[in-house]
Amino acid sequence: MTTSSTIQYEIPLSSFARGLLRLERIFRECQIQCAANTESSHFYVLRQIFILINFFERGDFKAELIKTLNNEISYFAKLKDNPAVDLTKLDTFVRQLAKLNHWAKSLQGKIGHELLQDEFISQSKNKLTQEAARLSFDAPAVKCFLAQPEDTRQAQLLEWLKAFKGVQTSVDVILRLSRETSQFQTVSVDDGYYEEEMTRDQYRFIAINLPAGSNLFPEVSTGPTRFSIHFKQLTDRLTSEKFEGPIDFSIAKYR
Repeated sequence: MTTSSTIQYEIPLSSFARGLLRLERIFRECQIQCAANTESSHFYVLRQIFILINFFERGDFKAELIKTLNNEISYFAKLKDNPAVDLTKLDTFVRQLAKLNHWAKSLQGKIGHELLQDEFISQSKNKLTQEAARLSFDAPAVKCFLAQPEDTRQAQLLEWLKAFKGVQTSVDVILRLSRETSQFQTVSVDDGYYEEEMTRDQYRFIAINLPAGSNLFPEVSTGPTRFSIHFKQLTDRLTSEKFEGPIDFSIAKYR
């Protein structure tokens, strides 16, 4: 979490983790912008709905999601014999994961594909990724929708977003459980470079905390058995330069 004294960078180490973090941000922003109840904020939500549809159309995210939920259920089931584990809390986790897994397995087709049965959605889909879609000559139906009363627009947007409720909950649960698997550790380097070995698929993503005001940011490279961090510095001209000096930072590695 970014604070007044630190800036946090969460870096995915796999394409699936990248999808999880991207979806988390989209769902969070949709919630905020939908509640803002302005024409511009509701147009933003419309565009995000189409980004979500395109995202789930392109790849087989659902299969990877089911695999991950199965793995999480197996992992937590093995903890039942650990005397240090709160069994009530553990049972709640397992039941929630099993419910999400059942939802994902019983879902027919791509996530959110049923929205394309909506005439407004299907006709506006290709235009809503462009700002010009608000122009009356480009997409008059969109402009007309945005001219509806605030409460009418908001209710319709929330109804459309229900198509993603199952995956939103799944993403929230998986990332919450991941973030509970590690604590931040302070690391010191002398030359602006850090490298660590890992086993294949050992970590889902990492988080790096850097001092606010340092103008430093990480660039992470990852492979099957290691990840490396090159630190760079943002100059006053907003160009980036390789940083080769000493730096203290904290890192968490999430399963």
